[in-house]
Amino acid sequence: MKNKLFTSNVDFLLSNAILFVTGLIVTFFNIHLVLTASRIIGIVSLTLGIYLLYIFFFKQITGSSPFFIGFMCFITGLIMVIKPDLVISFLPMVIGVILIIGSLLQLKKTLLLRYNKDSFFTVMLVINILFLIAGLSLFLDPIQSLSNIIKIVGILMILYSIYSTVGALLADKYIN
Repeated sequence: MKNKLFTSNVDFLLSNAILFVTGLIVTFFNIHLVLTASRIIGIVSLTLGIYLLYIFFFKQITGSSPFFIGFMCFITGLIMVIKPDLVISFLPMVIGVILIIGSLLQLKKTLLLRYNKDSFFTVMLVINILFLIAGLSLFLDPIQSLSNIIKIVGILMILYSIYSTVGALLADKYIN
């Protein structure tokens, strides 16, 4: 029993160490990792696009599906390889627009609470303003916002690995 528990602990501690190192890498090299991942996905998309275009032009295939899919993969891959920051900035901008529109639409409901003298009005107003600021931040500076989000995730990975390791070591005192 104790030998099996020790093996499990070693595996557990090893996985926490890997999580800790991954958290460090994500925290300190966050935007570079995202740019590299974008380029790798771009290369795969570009390769798939070239292959599908090759099939369409040089194989006897009826239908235009390989052409359209191949063309879209080729263009998307080319953009991701040449300008990965453009692609990376697109997602936070879309999320920013969604947050801005959502908070402005929610503002109408918040104002309804004010007219009905609801005590929850202040909390809802503060939340709406925070979401509006977050949406504007994502929209106006998507790369920095994404970098900050990734950095927070990396820090959380580091903290969780430390917390989990300390918890396992403290629990070992009571198991042995």
